[in-house]
Amino acid sequence: IGPTAGMIMLLLFLLFASFLVCMAFCCLIGGILGSSGDYYYGAKLAVYGSLLSVVLTLFLPSEEKNKNGETNSKEIKGNHQQSNQNVYQRVMQILQTVGIFLAAKVISGVANSMNSTVFPLILKNTYEFDEKALGMTMSGLSALVAFVNAFLIGPLVALLGGNLVVVIRVSLIAMTLGSFFQGLVTTKAVLDIFSSIVGLSLYLLASIVLSCFQYLLSTTITAESTGRVADNSKGTLIGMEHSLFACARIVSPQISTALLNNYSDGTAYVSFAGGLIYVGVLLLWNSSRHIVQRENPKSKIN
Repeated sequence: IGPTAGMIMLLLFLLFASFLVCMAFCCLIGGILGSSGDYYYGAKLAVYGSLLSVVLTLFLPSEEKNKNGETNSKEIKGNHQQSNQNVYQRVMQILQTVGIFLAAKVISGVANSMNSTVFPLILKNTYEFDEKALGMTMSGLSALVAFVNAFLIGPLVALLGGNLVVVIRVSLIAMTLGSFFQGLVTTKAVLDIFSSIVGLSLYLLASIVLSCFQYLLSTTITAESTGRVADNSKGTLIGMEHSLFACARIVSPQISTALLNNYSDGTAYVSFAGGLIYVGVLLLWNSSRHIVQRENPKSKIN
């Protein structure tokens, strides 16, 4: 029996939580190293860490074995024969089955990347953070999001009935509201009303909400989409997701930095632009309700 969407989602949450814990430590270390003024030293450590990751992959298991410790050659041969399917046909089949899920993830990924690109710039330029404070803030934010993903997302999904399609819709609504709220609290008119501490707290609160639901949306879309395609197409689907999301990350930093640098309220405009993107994705999602709500026996978490 293959893994259900709920099992995939749980594994992805644990994977993201592990990644965020590591990111929290890395941001803290990077901030401390950056405060010394030697940015090159931090870059060298990052390279060494990447090389260590490559070495660790050499210890991953290479073959699936049965209870007798023997390789299940028949199963591998069958999977190999399935993988010989025409790549174009497989891609088209994936687009027909879960194209709306891919579109939602990629388009929302543009807004996510816009926010993540300017986040450290806003903290440093608008709120006058130094390197150490910037590293500690990003480290704390990553640790908090990791905690939420590990312990609070499960009860939230259960509260929504375990239906991943509903979880995706709620995530988009929360990200839309959070993005517009973030834009509102960073306008010059609002910054003139509140003290810098209050303004910073509101901005970080909105950032936490956005980060939590961004990971929830991304994980849920991957879990739901992989549960709807054939087993021999799951790898192709994951590859398509990563390649398309990489394209989104090429475009989005140019948009966000242009808004930030060319307008007096550029900080707010970045958040408002992200909110409008989320609105577009939400409208696309609701207009395709007949597709996304199609019966899928693996789309619920029991």
